[in-house]
Amino acid sequence: MSDPGAGRSERFESDEPSACGAPLSDEPPAGALLGLRLGHSCHRNLVWECARVAPAAALALPELLRECGYSEQGRSPLVRELVHPREHGVVIVPRTGRVQIRVHYLTPLEAREQAACEVAREISELLARRAPARFETG
Repeated sequence: MSDPGAGRSERFESDEPSACGAPLSDEPPAGALLGLRLGHSCHRNLVWECARVAPAAALALPELLRECGYSEQGRSPLVRELVHPREHGVVIVPRTGRVQIRVHYLTPLEAREQAACEVAREISELLARRAPARFETG
């Protein structure tokens, strides 16, 4: 009997809901909130990992974020770093589709999860409007 969870990333193997209440999955439907999870080494709710997006969508994401008021801080095309208007960071690795949200350290501890959810929701909505953005599998 094969394992239905085989091939899933360790980071997203749980069937528990994500921080924002959306189910975690390696393949959420376009427009669904990114599979947001607290970064595995973060203990102060500052670093949040998202489900990987297709590389084509990850390549387009920096431009979409700049149109929404984000500013680009990084200088490398390999790792794109953008800053949210409220100082939260978004790190994108276009080659792998990795998206990380970094909540600004001055955000009160009790508001950090909500701040990460708001940024993830904004990213998810941008990707949903950009056809044919879709999430990669496993």
